[in-house]
Amino acid sequence: DTMPIQIKIGFKDPSVRASDRLVRLDVEDPEGKAVPHYRKFSRLTGSRVESSIDFAFNDLPGRWTLRVTDVATGVSETGWIVLVN
Repeated sequence: DTMPIQIKIGFKDPSVRASDRLVRLDVEDPEGKAVPHYRKFSRLTGSRVESSIDFAFNDLPGRWTLRVTDVATGVSETGWIVLVN
């Protein structure tokens, strides 16, 4: 199923313009293993990234970690999604 996601990145440096920055979305399964085929690149809208992940029916149930990283500064935020059977 397709899971829409939205994660906000907080920049502590006021000189960083949050809008239209290139970010990378990395996904880890419940065992903490990176899942490269779910990696995406996107641009921020304001200070948020909006995207979706097409999880497979045979993906592990449990808490999946989503990490969005600003490519230029390395600033990142982490979120989680719980998949159930």
